[in-house]
Amino acid sequence: RNTRLALSYSNADEQTATAQELMDRPRVAPRVVPDWALVVTISVDTQQNRLEAQAEAWGPGLEHAVIDHQVFMGSPSDPPESPTSPWARLDAYRATPWYHASGVVIMASVYGIDTGGSNTQDVYNYASSRVHVGCLAIHGSSRPNRPIISTTPSKADIDWNGKRVDGGVMLWSVGTDVAKDHLFNRYKLANGWGAMHFNAALELPWFEQLLAERPQLKRRPGGTYRRVWAKLSEGDRNEALDLSVY
Repeated sequence: RNTRLALSYSNADEQTATAQELMDRPRVAPRVVPDWALVVTISVDTQQNRLEAQAEAWGPGLEHAVIDHQVFMGSPSDPPESPTSPWARLDAYRATPWYHASGVVIMASVYGIDTGGSNTQDVYNYASSRVHVGCLAIHGSSRPNRPIISTTPSKADIDWNGKRVDGGVMLWSVGTDVAKDHLFNRYKLANGWGAMHFNAALELPWFEQLLAERPQLKRRPGGTYRRVWAKLSEGDRNEALDLSVY
């Protein structure tokens, strides 16, 4: 029935917690790097009227915690030089010092911005001018079963200040289906290597977005089937999942 109707494909290995169950787990303090974590990264998602940013702290074995989530309203088409631009607020956010539970200060090592959507050129322009502060332009791979992050970036041309720059931005590919498998297979872990933790300020809608997709089997024109990740309902928001993938 699943293969005929493209319903969610599931088996014992792909069962996961509900949004409420994840929310009810013990949570870490907002905007504080846990004592077991050593590195902070930031992921950024672009929407037509805003940027969304998520800071995560990382420890041994890829144990990680979402320590902050922010929304910067405004059109990504507005240049970073504008004080009302969401890019200007992202610049300030990138420079945020993160306090470790030990009392020391940690700066974000890197921040990646999704180039998908309707503001691809704006992301190219922004990212290419901020490589020196750890900004990466990233995009989801169109091919299945690719590595979570490519070993080397590809070059993309940009139009910067009205001038064409060949190979002006380095584009990192993300194997989104593999990354989602990796995340969903570890939601059951409460602690230890691979476990994902959540800060106490995150509310239920964020957790619902985190679980907004499931793997499905969809029929190809030739009659074979392929496994893809898709929203449970077309109108569901999935920004939290995208940010966690990136």
